[in-house]
Amino acid sequence: DLQDIVVQMFPVVAEVLTSIQNQDGCRLARMSGSGATCFGLFHDFEQAKRAVANLEKSHANWWCVATRLGDIS
Repeated sequence: DLQDIVVQMFPVVAEVLTSIQNQDGCRLARMSGSGATCFGLFHDFEQAKRAVANLEKSHANWWCVATRLGDIS
């Protein structure tokens, strides 16, 4: 798990994770791999779309997208 190390070296990653985690309905915010991508898991797709809209307003230079996880059943 590189997250603790990356957050210490690059505080902006902590800012991204906190911003995602603070969105309504966020169940989990994590970074992917070495930290080039951060993501949030939301209770439902509508909450994820609202989070994207909020994040785009407050961080216009971030690329944000809401998507669904595939059916794993």
